[in-house]
Amino acid sequence: MTCKRSQKRVSRMDEPSDQPQVSRGDEILATCQVYRFMFATHGMLRNMGFAAKDIFSFVGANAGVQLRAQGKMFTITCCSRLPRAYADFAREWRELVATASTVSDAMLSRMREEWLAQFGSQKLPMAIMEKGIQIPFIEARRTGERH
Repeated sequence: MTCKRSQKRVSRMDEPSDQPQVSRGDEILATCQVYRFMFATHGMLRNMGFAAKDIFSFVGANAGVQLRAQGKMFTITCCSRLPRAYADFAREWRELVATASTVSDAMLSRMREEWLAQFGSQKLPMAIMEKGIQIPFIEARRTGERH
């Protein structure tokens, strides 16, 4: 996977614009598939019922998402080698996390479609359960609780 450098576009407030405003979150996500996979993986884990406090992103020699729940750990590596220099990747990832609430519904849909095309809907839950971690959404349905 490769990433393009995102460029901050500066415009004057008094300039008329025919273009819809693109959020900074969308702008960063559009530059790099690794960011989209990391962001979407976090969202998929949240959709399964895991608490945000149990989901961590990591950036080092590689990048990914880690689930720490029920006394166990499950790691999803989204790229085996960073597509750009560590400092640039980490800085932009932190900026993306800080602007996460600005990500558009269209970008969220794009990320979900890309993620499902890559991993399918069953691989992640099955792999998590193989590690002995119960999926909150499945457990709630099994016991009849509302989630």
